[in-house]
Amino acid sequence: MDQKRSVRVIIFTLYAACLALALWFSVRFILPWTAPFLLAFLTSGFIEPAVRWLVKHFRANRTLMSVICSLVFLLSLTGIAAFLSVRAFSEASAFIRSLPDALRGIPEMAKSVETAVDNYIHSVPEDIRAVLYGALDSLSEWLLGLPAVLSDRLLSRLSSLLSAAPRILFFIVTYIMAVFFTGIYYGRIKAFILRQIPPRLRSAAGGIKADVVKTLEKWLMSYAAIMLITFLELTVAFLILRIEYAALLAAFIAVIDALPVLGTGTVLLPWAAWELICGNVGRAVALAVTYLIVTLVHGFIEPKIVGSRVGLSPVVTLLALYAGFKAAGVAGMVLAPLSVMIMKLLNDRGYIRLWRE
Repeated sequence: MDQKRSVRVIIFTLYAACLALALWFSVRFILPWTAPFLLAFLTSGFIEPAVRWLVKHFRANRTLMSVICSLVFLLSLTGIAAFLSVRAFSEASAFIRSLPDALRGIPEMAKSVETAVDNYIHSVPEDIRAVLYGALDSLSEWLLGLPAVLSDRLLSRLSSLLSAAPRILFFIVTYIMAVFFTGIYYGRIKAFILRQIPPRLRSAAGGIKADVVKTLEKWLMSYAAIMLITFLELTVAFLILRIEYAALLAAFIAVIDALPVLGTGTVLLPWAAWELICGNVGRAVALAVTYLIVTLVHGFIEPKIVGSRVGLSPVVTLLALYAGFKAAGVAGMVLAPLSVMIMKLLNDRGYIRLWRE
C-alpha cells in the first residue's frame, strides 16, 4: 500500500513538474512568438457573432462583412486610444503650465520647515543632536541629488521606449493584418484547431470551455464589485473634501486601481505630495488617509469577495494573492487567484486530479 502511494506521489510530482515546465516554456518562448496572432484570433472570435448576424440577415458576402467588422473594431480601438492619449497630453500640458506658480511657494515653505526642524534639534539633548544633524545632512544630500537621479531614470526610460518603438510598431502592424486574415478564415482556423484534438477530448474540451468561461465571468464580477466599493469610498472622500467632479475622478481612480501594475496610490500619493508642495497640508493629509483606508479595505475584502464568488476559501485566495505577488509582482496578484480558480474547476470536474476534496 505504501509502495502504491509512493508511486502515485512520484507520478503526481512528475506530472506537476512537466506541467510547470510546459507552462514556463509557453510563456517564455511560444507566447512572445505568437502573441499578435493569438490576440488577433481572440479579436476575431469576439467579432464573429456580429459577422454571422450580418451575413444571416443581409445575405452578404462573409469576407466583406468580416473586413467591415474588423475595420470598425480597429477604428473604434484606435479612436479610444487617441482620445485617451490626447486627454492625457492635455492634462500633462496644463500641469506643466501651472508648475511655475506652484513652485514659487517652495522656498518659503522649505525655509519654514528648516526653521521648525532646527528649533526641534536645538531642544533635544546634546548627544542626540549630532545624530539628528548627521541624518539631516544625509537627507539634504539625497534631496539635492534626487533631480539628477530622476532625470537619469527618465532619460533611460525614454531611451528604452524609443529603442522598443520599431518592435512595438511591427507588433501593431502584424496584429492589424492578422485580425483581417483570421476574421476572414476564422471558421477554417477554428475547425483546424479542433481537428488536432482527439475525439475523446473534444467533447471534454467543450465542457471545459463552458466552465472556464463561467469561472472567468465570476472572477470579473468579483473585481467589478471591488471596483464599485473603491469607487464609493473615493466618491465619499472627495465629496467631504469638496473636490470638483468627485464621482468622475473616483471612477477614473477605481479603474486605475483595477489595473495589474497600478493602484490608487498611483494617483492619490502624487496628488497628496502636490498638495503638500502647494501648502495645502490638510488636503494632503486627507488624501494620504484616504489612500490608507482604501488600501486596507481593498486588502480585507478582496480575499472574501473573490473567494465567495468562485468557491475558494479566503485563506486559499489570500495565499494565492501573496504567492502571486512574490512571483510576479502586482500582475501575479491578478493571475495567481485566476489560475487557482481554473485548477480547482478542472479538479472538481474530474478533468485533472491534483487533490482530494
